[in-house]
Amino acid sequence: MLCAKKYDYPSLKKSKSLVELVDEYVLLYRDQYLTTKNCYVQMRLEEAIDFAGKLLVRNKLDDAWKKHAHFHRPWFYKKYKSAFAEAVQKLLSVKVEIQEARLQIDPFDKVFALTRRILMGIKGLKYVACYDITCLLGYHFNFQPSYVYLHAGALKGANFLLQTRYASGVRLSINEFPYAITSVLMPFEIEDFLCIYKKEISRFDTTEWIRIDRDRRGT
Repeated sequence: MLCAKKYDYPSLKKSKSLVELVDEYVLLYRDQYLTTKNCYVQMRLEEAIDFAGKLLVRNKLDDAWKKHAHFHRPWFYKKYKSAFAEAVQKLLSVKVEIQEARLQIDPFDKVFALTRRILMGIKGLKYVACYDITCLLGYHFNFQPSYVYLHAGALKGANFLLQTRYASGVRLSINEFPYAITSVLMPFEIEDFLCIYKKEISRFDTTEWIRIDRDRRGT
């Protein structure tokens, strides 16, 4: 869900295979996730809601807070600054519901549904913002998606990889993805991976991956 850009990190050799891309993702981005998660875990609930509503992540490179990569552009923040403040207030108003939802089966999906219900009416905040906010709240409560949620860049990456035409908002079991991905990445990392590497994935011939996976599963 971090969807950081590869130019934020030291340049590596160009990866050509799916396995190499997955290995590169883990090298470049997993520590970023852990850095942000460790910060959210230590926060009080109200503080976690404040930071999540403002879509703030901890940058592992300079140890500073910054806007999520989806919303880091200065023009966007200037135009929709009030949207983040409104999001925080609305999230605080349902903090009891958030706490109750986290105790349900599939807490991510329950909290995600709640954030969509109360935030998607705010100008500038749409499906992707609700997903990212839910992920950040999940860091605080120690839950994460059980499925891969497809939208924006992740949707494009999945359609390239799986040779499909899924619509935005669909969620998939990790079993829909190649073993080279699911054996290493967690569901939210798969979403992030698909978004970051969609261009590289679009150049691949996925026929061989599909055949290998079918043989592995006996289908």
